[in-house]
Amino acid sequence: MQNCLIIDEESQAAFIEEVGLEAQQKGVPITLYQYDPHHNKSWLDYSSSKPTIKDHLLKEDLQTKLNKRIDVILCDYDFKLNNLDGFELLRWIRTRNKSTKLILYSGKGDLQRTFLNSKTPEEVVKIIRANISDVISREHRKGILFSYLKDSKFDTDLFILEQLSRYPDLKIQNSCPEFDGLTLGEILEYIADGSNKGFMFKKNLLELTIAHLLELEK
Repeated sequence: MQNCLIIDEESQAAFIEEVGLEAQQKGVPITLYQYDPHHNKSWLDYSSSKPTIKDHLLKEDLQTKLNKRIDVILCDYDFKLNNLDGFELLRWIRTRNKSTKLILYSGKGDLQRTFLNSKTPEEVVKIIRANISDVISREHRKGILFSYLKDSKFDTDLFILEQLSRYPDLKIQNSCPEFDGLTLGEILEYIADGSNKGFMFKKNLLELTIAHLLELEK
């Protein structure tokens, strides 16, 4: 079963029903959820000119959604909330979830062209780091969603990232001496960046898994 989260202020009941019926016909097991960021504004801090996200409050508000395994997030770019758009929200989600595919969409013209052309080089770097899979128009959501679900295959790296992200504050103390003192959240960053340190942790993890398997089979 694959899970998709739609972040939109407008009701997505019709779209969810349409996708659900087509998924059933295609034999694609999927569950769709919707989150309305306008429903609860308590997680925004308006003390400055640009509202900032209160991490603990947004996490609490999204907890029932993001604590599930979410394979794809479709997020509207245009919110009624002043100075906060879908990109900023997806960028925040990416810092807490490294494996989910993120798709940004809008019903206002060619988002891919206007969104990218309006960004400074520094902002483009942020987009790259957020690892957003697609920037599309609203009417293309269903086709793009099914293309990702269809192409979804088991990915060892994504699985490791998903599992580590469940225990970000757990500190390594005994299992991997070279990583002593690091939290799983910090190690997760090394893996997500494709660094040599991340590769070495995955190697150690595989060696520990095989050693444990051999011990069980004695």
